[in-house]
Amino acid sequence: MDRRVRYTKQILLNALLELLKSKPVEDITVSELCREADVHRNTFYYHYNSPVDLYNEILKALTDGVLSIIEAYLDTADYEGFLRTIAELAYSYRPLLKYFFLERGDLSFLDPIITQTQERVIAFWKLRYPQVPMEELKYLHNYITGGTLLLIRTWARDGFQDTPDQFSGRLVKYTVAVLGDIFTTP
Repeated sequence: MDRRVRYTKQILLNALLELLKSKPVEDITVSELCREADVHRNTFYYHYNSPVDLYNEILKALTDGVLSIIEAYLDTADYEGFLRTIAELAYSYRPLLKYFFLERGDLSFLDPIITQTQERVIAFWKLRYPQVPMEELKYLHNYITGGTLLLIRTWARDGFQDTPDQFSGRLVKYTVAVLGDIFTTP
């Protein structure tokens, strides 16, 4: 993507996030978004049809990023690499995650990600750890997912001061400490 296009999309994103602090995306007009971003309406319409389109594009990019990371690591036991890559993605979406975790407090945008991956992750774990009952694996998936999201919220609340490597190191340490042999024994 061209540098100027990336810049324009970034300032539109920043303006959208600023406006979302005071109203839902459905109530944001193109005029106020362009005024906040200091771009001409034609520039906005070159890229998007409405503020909702911009919002949906951002969510889709985040969702696609998470899903591609999960796909890349699903059939491996490289939990460190997986968690580091997730942390790097989260770090690259800092403004959006601050909005969702701290301003809005609604994580329902993650539901499709969790739903799409839960069955595949559990099936992989069942192959790798056949001694663990299926019901237990479902609980473990929810525990790991929920705990990771809460830790990302804490990271956002702390202003993303840790680097992605530091943060993913915490995730790995806590996951191994809590789950013990389930994820360390082949």
